[in-house]
Amino acid sequence: MSKSLLRERLVDSDLFSRIGLSQMFEDINSSALLDPLKVFYPALVREFCSNFKQLTDTMYSTTVKGVPMPLKSDLVGLIFGLSGKGVCPFTTHQPFVEDDLLPFTAQVELIVSPHFAISDSARTPISLLLFKFIHTNILPHKSGRDRVTFQDIALLSLLNSHRPFNMSLLILKHMHHCVSHDSMHFPYPALLTKIFQYFEIISVSDESVALADMFDSRVLAVNHLSVSNDDVLVFDLPSKFASDAGPSHTKPSPLPSNVYDLLGSLLAKVEANSQALASLNSKIDAFGNSVTLSAASIDDKLLYLKTLVQKFGKHVDFEFGSL
Repeated sequence: MSKSLLRERLVDSDLFSRIGLSQMFEDINSSALLDPLKVFYPALVREFCSNFKQLTDTMYSTTVKGVPMPLKSDLVGLIFGLSGKGVCPFTTHQPFVEDDLLPFTAQVELIVSPHFAISDSARTPISLLLFKFIHTNILPHKSGRDRVTFQDIALLSLLNSHRPFNMSLLILKHMHHCVSHDSMHFPYPALLTKIFQYFEIISVSDESVALADMFDSRVLAVNHLSVSNDDVLVFDLPSKFASDAGPSHTKPSPLPSNVYDLLGSLLAKVEANSQALASLNSKIDAFGNSVTLSAASIDDKLLYLKTLVQKFGKHVDFEFGSL
């Protein structure tokens, strides 16, 4: 079955420069990721994918148009213009621990649940944007995934620390993972154009497709981000307190600064209500018991009087029905 190609996004270089991401990728020797080629060749990419295989941990190969392509990580780094040396932070189902890298570094600034679901509000603006960029241009995934993986944590840790790593080997391993795990998708179609150019296999008859999607201010808006006047990436969450009656100068009650504060305040209210309800239930039970006892006492007295009337009725001056 032919795989769907995960197209990279073109990058708004001015935006990335303003918020410091251009410098970040320069520091890790991977600025070429911010300048992908604008076209790709679907047929060549699919042939590349179908013949792609791993030879060693750092050596891969494929064949396109009968041309063998040995793909060692340092050569691929040279072709792509990416770092081809250093630690490779590829991981799947376990934390990445190598050298002095901590898997859950505070630099990532994520709040992760036991199932690795994260809230946008729990991330710093820059980590949120990098999280999105990882899934479009670094380790492309099918759009819509919003769960943090060990792989994301390792990458965000390195990116936030501006620490160089083996980006080309990371890309090769991600390609192999997509091929060997029966993924319905294959990444890097535009990036592979550089390999096809290097091995000189592109001909005028090969159909090309232009990249169209842009990683720009529209991506920021969708993720409730914006750039301030002093070029700082900030959250730009829409107000939920707007009144239909028009603008108001009354400020809403401040929300707790932390989700745990919010949960704590809600829990306190629930506990207070539970205590009040328990007290009310106790009073109702006591009243019910009192009513039951009173009714029993009245019944006993009526029965006793009825017996007296039946036994001594002729000496009683009142009628039972008058009671």
